Amino acid sequence: MEEQNLQRKLTTILVADVVGFSRLTANDEDWTIRAVGEVRAIVDEIIRGHEGRIFNTGGDSVLAEFASPVEAVRSAVDFQAAVRARNLLNPQDRQIRYRIGINLGDVLVRDGDLLGDGVNVAARLETLAEPGGICISGTVWDHIHGKLTIAYVDMGDQFVKNIPRPVRAFHLRLGDSHAVPADDRGAPAREAIAPAAKPSATPSVRRRRVAPWLALGVVAVAVAAGGWTWRNSLRSAEPSLKEALDARLASAAPGMSEPARFAAVQQYAALPEHKALASPTSGATGPVYPWNTSARPTSDNAREAVLEGCQVNYGTPCVLLVVDNDVQPMPANDAWIAQDMPRTRYRGNFNPAEIPGSWPDLRERSDIAGYTSAPDFKAAAYHPGGMSTYVATKAADQRTAELEALKACNEDLRRSRGTGPCFLYAVGNRVVLPLRLQDAMTAAPR
Repeated sequence: MEEQNLQRKLTTILVADVVGFSRLTANDEDWTIRAVGEVRAIVDEIIRGHEGRIFNTGGDSVLAEFASPVEAVRSAVDFQAAVRARNLLNPQDRQIRYRIGINLGDVLVRDGDLLGDGVNVAARLETLAEPGGICISGTVWDHIHGKLTIAYVDMGDQFVKNIPRPVRAFHLRLGDSHAVPADDRGAPAREAIAPAAKPSATPSVRRRRVAPWLALGVVAVAVAAGGWTWRNSLRSAEPSLKEALDARLASAAPGMSEPARFAAVQQYAALPEHKALASPTSGATGPVYPWNTSARPTSDNAREAVLEGCQVNYGTPCVLLVVDNDVQPMPANDAWIAQDMPRTRYRGNFNPAEIPGSWPDLRERSDIAGYTSAPDFKAAAYHPGGMSTYVATKAADQRTAELEALKACNEDLRRSRGTGPCFLYAVGNRVVLPLRLQDAMTAAPR
């Protein structure tokens, strides 16, 4: 009878597992379980947003399926970006990191659960990934290359536990901004930027995991043997920052006029580090202009702030163009991939850690840290430039609190000559930022 309930289908499997979960629980079990649960609330929403379905979970693992390999990889990229953003708030020994493996294969379906070789391969690929990284099979690669722009390391054929055949594996390198140059023979190096021509098959040599740092070391030696360092060869081959950024603006924002691009490039070049520039996608309504941030404490904070601020301001995920002087690679066919930032969509109770694009010390400010315990009526307003979050408490009524918070934000915006509107961030203790309200939410009393 049970055999009759089994069905087969082809699907894309994502397996994610927390790195060092046993160590984390041994150090502080209560905190670890709570922290993983908070992360899961975010990543589960990301998976659903990419039309995925979670079909199994463990204490620290997530197994999901996707109809599209492209959506599976996009989901994994957003998954890791959300986890990295959250880790910025925690010390090194209290960071939740995941490895992710993705495979496209045939599976058995039983009562909604998925079993079989397709799932097992995804689980083995997860063990090959770096902490915070993504490892995909050759079957997934065949479907995403030419469609997504992600740096990668071709790991070749991998022999993994309980899988009788070698598995072609690719490690996606999130956040990389350069391709490794060709070797002396003109052949592409092992690390490149996708999309690219499909790599030729490597000899079927039995090997264990090829660590990405080892692949990079081989490339560095090869380039040095030719009389150049990797970095110097890139500098000699690349255009200036302004030229490269202008080309990327023309690609990512084709509706911008040449004078507008020129002004944006000149402005960005003059900004102090750490800085970043992002552009809205075609999903934005009305006129669009690149969004920048500067004078941030770190380059990672600049990257996070510019993507979050851009998404709040335009109401759609944005594409990252440059962080400090590291210009992002140009995708084939101008196929830029927008990066969805989960904190811009947060709708829960007021939590300083969920304020997007803000300076690290903002979350420790007394009126922010003590907001939930402040007396009613209260509200908060927000400007996506990350200048501040504006709090009003002890108002006569809820509508007045909302109007007072928005007024404080808009007045400061005018004084600082900032751009873009202020938005209502919280009504009482509930975050309403995703609604992008520029006026009070509570109706006027009759």
